[in-house]
Amino acid sequence: MIAFHFFTAAGLLQGFVLAAWLFVLSRRQKHLALAWLAAFIAAFSGVLAGDVLNESGLIRQWPRLYQVFDPLILALGPCCYCYVRASVGLPPWALRRSLVHFAPMLLLYGLLSPGFFEDRATRMATIAGDLALLSSGHFGLLEYVLLGSSLLYLLAGLWQVRRYWQSLEQQYSDTEKFKLRWLVTLLAFCTLMWSLWLCALIGSWSWAETASRISLVLGVYALGFGGLSQPLLWRQLHVQSTTLAASPTHAAEALELQLSPLSMTGVDLIADAGSQSAKYAKSGASAEQLAVIGEQLTDLIRRELSFLEAELSLTDLASRLQVGPHLLSQTLNIHFGKNFFEFINTFRVQEVQRCFADPAFDGQSILEIALASGFASKATFNATFKRLTGMTPSASRTQLNQHRKQS
Repeated sequence: MIAFHFFTAAGLLQGFVLAAWLFVLSRRQKHLALAWLAAFIAAFSGVLAGDVLNESGLIRQWPRLYQVFDPLILALGPCCYCYVRASVGLPPWALRRSLVHFAPMLLLYGLLSPGFFEDRATRMATIAGDLALLSSGHFGLLEYVLLGSSLLYLLAGLWQVRRYWQSLEQQYSDTEKFKLRWLVTLLAFCTLMWSLWLCALIGSWSWAETASRISLVLGVYALGFGGLSQPLLWRQLHVQSTTLAASPTHAAEALELQLSPLSMTGVDLIADAGSQSAKYAKSGASAEQLAVIGEQLTDLIRRELSFLEAELSLTDLASRLQVGPHLLSQTLNIHFGKNFFEFINTFRVQEVQRCFADPAFDGQSILEIALASGFASKATFNATFKRLTGMTPSASRTQLNQHRKQS
């Protein structure tokens, strides 16, 4: 048991160190997401600190610290959700709105504050009574309220990630490296913790509480070190956004599209697929103008074989057509009824199928053909091919070969 408490203490101390490091980086790089991740890890470490004090008996030596860390559990959900929002480019909340989400934590601190100033004897009696109640497996309404609110924040975070992934398809022909799967890992970890906590509360299973503690400690390590690697991706996004804005005319629009996909295109383009015309009503572009741009786009794609470029983006293609990215996105959504990802990858899939049907490519593997057709990776190719054709690449190649032999 002593070794277990030492393991937990080491985890929470490192969590505080990593949180401080992330906060310093957030100030240097002026990136809000790092600050929210620092707050999230600090809150996790604080929750661990409270558990270590209670279960190791150290709280009897420092009774003033009793329940000091408990309200931090109410900050985990909001901090996690704010980190997701900042990572996908959504604007920060105003101070008043932020306080609403953290009001339960502040309220709990207010309710507990009188006990922080009790004399030692009264404090020790309170600690003894509360610990005896917890050891009997009794849980109150507060624990279940915490479970419900945590679940709501997790679902909200997953919803924002889904919207972000959809918005990427309006701008990139290969979205894999921009998907921020780190967010999915974070939310999956929080979901695991939520599930173990639920088992410990409802089932009163000791194994769930032990597993929860171990995963919490390991999670602090993983989240902290994993978060430190994220600025590299943000820096890459910034560099790419400035280099893809080929013409000064569209540089500002391109930068906004690249760095804030949800703030400009995500909300505008994926909120309701059935009302594209209404969403673009203020653009002033007529159906005839969109048709002309559509013809120019198709001609450019077929003439330059732009779809063979794995890094092709909406901003890049718009600069070649000398139109704004927003207008090009409108053309794709209304005139063609597709987002940028579907439009470009349709050409790539057609090129792959053409190669499958050509005897000259019989000696090449499916992956070689896919990479030569503009796909950046095997995973992206397989998922996209099946999504657009309803068949796996191998099944499609077999079918086309059989059709070729029969004819």
